[in-house]
Amino acid sequence: MTSRWILALSTALIVSLTWSAGYAVERPNYDVVGITVPSLDLFTTDQSSEPASQIDAASITLPLPVQAVSDNGMLLLKIDGRKYWVDGLQVETNESGLTTGTCGEKMANSAPVPLGIRGLGNGC
Repeated sequence: MTSRWILALSTALIVSLTWSAGYAVERPNYDVVGITVPSLDLFTTDQSSEPASQIDAASITLPLPVQAVSDNGMLLLKIDGRKYWVDGLQVETNESGLTTGTCGEKMANSAPVPLGIRGLGNGC
């Protein structure tokens, strides 16, 4: 009976830790290099619907390392010594992707795809 209880408790603990930590990718290897709005919305959690505060974009020293990324596109940043979540649509990053480097040239020079989107679901 005791070993079953310990096994059940251990399993529950592992599942809860995995589930709670699974919402964000820890410390991606890129930075925020620009802000696309005059005032950046700052959120206390990545699930907040209303910003806790705002900060004037001109007062932020860039680049800012991205601490984590949530599944819904929020980025965790450290601003003035405190951690805040920001909307990924309000900032520009230097993250490698399909539109950086020579990838754009490869995509532009590729053959057309009838009734489809060239490169959809494929890396560069």
